[in-house]
Amino acid sequence: MRKRAIKMRLLCAIVILAIVMLACHSETYTPFRDVEVSMICFRYSLMDSTQICVRNRKRIREITETVRLVPKEQCACAHSVEVVFVIGEEEHSAYVCSHCFDLMGETVENYRMPEDFLVYCHSYRDSTHLSERWESPLYLSRQKRAREESRGE
Repeated sequence: MRKRAIKMRLLCAIVILAIVMLACHSETYTPFRDVEVSMICFRYSLMDSTQICVRNRKRIREITETVRLVPKEQCACAHSVEVVFVIGEEEHSAYVCSHCFDLMGETVENYRMPEDFLVYCHSYRDSTHLSERWESPLYLSRQKRAREESRGE
């Protein structure tokens, strides 16, 4: 009888340890860790014709470091904010809301909104004096590069 009680306690301890380990270790995806993002554009309404672009490399690094994504189930909320990350010659879009961060690609990848990134989204939304006409971020970066090259000649 005593051996059976010891086995049950050991089994309970193993189960509790497994639950704690699973709860503490959630898979986090950091999509911008090893890539150089040259620009981030926030568009706060799909009906809006303006956007706020971040071009400062230090600020971009601060923002991208907050993008630590944890997978979640797809929900049916309306994402009114589009965030575009320009990496090299490619644009990577995410549609976000207060609790979702959905990366667009060949398929939609659904993640929880990182709280620190949400703070940046709100702070830039409140900086309407930074707004500029909505253009493709990749088009904007090409325009900037062309201006810099024309000055250098």
